[in-house]
Amino acid sequence: NSSTDWTATNQTITLNCDDGTGAGCKNTYYCIDETDTCTPNLIGTNANVTCTSGNICLQYVRYFSQDNVDNNESVNTSEQTRIDKENPTTTFSGCTAGWHNTDKEITLNCDDGSGSSCDATTYRIDSGAWETYSVPFTLNTDGNFQIDYNSIDAVGNQETIKTSYCAIDKTAPSVQATTFSGFTIFGAFINGVGTILGGVATDILSGIDQATCEYTINGGGDWLTAFWDTDHCQVTNVTIVDGQDYNASTRVDDNAGNTGTGAYTGNYTGDTTPPTTD
Repeated sequence: NSSTDWTATNQTITLNCDDGTGAGCKNTYYCIDETDTCTPNLIGTNANVTCTSGNICLQYVRYFSQDNVDNNESVNTSEQTRIDKENPTTTFSGCTAGWHNTDKEITLNCDDGSGSSCDATTYRIDSGAWETYSVPFTLNTDGNFQIDYNSIDAVGNQETIKTSYCAIDKTAPSVQATTFSGFTIFGAFINGVGTILGGVATDILSGIDQATCEYTINGGGDWLTAFWDTDHCQVTNVTIVDGQDYNASTRVDDNAGNTGTGAYTGNYTGDTTPPTTD
């Protein structure tokens, strides 16, 4: 009475001997293996086919009966018994660790190995309602998303819930206006040695990547390395050059790669030439 249908439980195969009008059945012998090659050596009519937890077991029962005058039946083989006690495995792809500044398409792949096959995969985002997964889904807004997911196979083995994260920040940092500090400024003219002081930079999601500070003094024509100080970018010991126009700003990236640029300040001309007196 064996079946080739998949099951998640141990199975008992009942062996019924019939000797017709002969001397009558004496013993039934059986054995259980995976290769259909064992020699029946156990006496009984109930063959208990077992499988340990976490495994997939494909087994055969080989058997024959003997009557009371020692006539032996030829060895028979049952249908393959298929027991699946292994949970399916779901893999998450489409978003790696760290912050990203683009939409992310999430794929969930279920694998049940050599078992009964995957039946369904479910997921939820940020502890929301569970949904049945069918096709990849897209995360297209800012946030650090928590995705919980698992799968169930055809005989009811259910995977433990897994959790992955996807962090998206498509918003540039906020950078306030740049100021000139320590210089001598009169009207549209500037002189001396001082600091290009960037405005306060903030980013509420991925945070500021402090190593990316840059500044410009020529309206964005050239960007040079600046340094982070507490909450802003700055560059010190800038010496004014005579006749050069000064229009300054600072910029900095967040940890997702978005760049925030402060408002330009200046429109000054360097004046380092002393007056002459006749």
